[in-house]
Amino acid sequence: MNAKQHALTVVAPLRAGTSAADVRTSLKELEDPVIELLKLVPSLHFARFVVLTTPEEKPPRLAFETNYDGLLDVHLSELERALAPYEERLFGMWAGYIQGGLRRFVAAHARRASTFYLGHPGLSVRQIHDDDAVRTRLSALLDDAQRAGTVAGKSGVAIRDLLVRQLDARGPTLGAIDRGLPDQPEATIRFYAIVAGLVVLAVPWLAVARIVERGEHEEQPSLLSETDERLDAIIGHEDSVSQNGLTHHVPLRPGAFRRATMKLVLWFLEQARQTIAYKGTLGGISSIHFARWVMLDDDTVLFFSNYDGSWEAYLGDFVDKAHHYLTAVWTNTKWFPEARFLVFGGAAHEGRFKQWTRTFQVENQIWYSAYPHLTVSDVLQNARIREGAVGAMDEEEACAWLALL
Repeated sequence: MNAKQHALTVVAPLRAGTSAADVRTSLKELEDPVIELLKLVPSLHFARFVVLTTPEEKPPRLAFETNYDGLLDVHLSELERALAPYEERLFGMWAGYIQGGLRRFVAAHARRASTFYLGHPGLSVRQIHDDDAVRTRLSALLDDAQRAGTVAGKSGVAIRDLLVRQLDARGPTLGAIDRGLPDQPEATIRFYAIVAGLVVLAVPWLAVARIVERGEHEEQPSLLSETDERLDAIIGHEDSVSQNGLTHHVPLRPGAFRRATMKLVLWFLEQARQTIAYKGTLGGISSIHFARWVMLDDDTVLFFSNYDGSWEAYLGDFVDKAHHYLTAVWTNTKWFPEARFLVFGGAAHEGRFKQWTRTFQVENQIWYSAYPHLTVSDVLQNARIREGAVGAMDEEEACAWLALL
């Protein structure tokens, strides 16, 4: 049975009389104990609490988001039990929240993700930890055998068989599992059928887009430099582990065309995600665990990403490998670098793109990862090791499997 992953995003105004600064301070005080409690939620991959404000001085809001396995009702029950000691201090910051009413509040204030990308779909938190344990155990067995000289002169098949026999039979399940991945080639055919249908729409849409682009006159952007002290808190929390959590919140450009274009582009990316972009890479970027865009009802756009490595490397990958896709999305938002026909320019202007990203990046007051020591590559490689620990292999296959350890 596969464990399907989902995204929960709850965004609601702060309780009357509560300032954004006070909430940020309170959440930072709770960061360490809350992270310890979130470790008790079996279905939880990633989570964050973050305060959202806008330049237009709209009421500040608190966002709570998770990436989780299985049923929402079960996930919320686990969250309620784990966070009970701090329920009022966490969720009571929301206007209208009543103690013991997390499920009702979520039902009223959850926001659907327009696009939800998964780097390792179908692998539950438990499976990811179990696979890591299998890889660790096999690596240790191989090291022991090499030191003892028991593998000298043996074939790859013989070494693999020796290691597998020594795995604890009472340990994690080995072999393939149902990850719930789309059927091929049907899914790919469906995606390209969508592409063919959109080609008819593309020419007039892009023509209108160019007219809109030429007619827009934004105020001079006030982008932040990397040395701006307002970024100190964000930069200070980056790279403390091998993963990072990016929160980005930006207003849409005005006009129905920009809103409609954003919805169409995100819908298209979601179709791609469901049919062809499910193997651990997004536009050639292989460092993203989970990411999603969420359009809010105040004409702002939220982007959450949990990724491996540094911010500089992550944004560099965007520019090198996926700038057309990102430009198609974010050119519809305020102060984004100038684009042509929705997809040219924009994120390709690396310096300006990174400066724009920093300008609308938001500090996470609390950010949690269930496996901060594992990259996307680690997770997928561990799964391949577990899958290869059963059944017969020829010499070439066995040597390739051993090279993963």
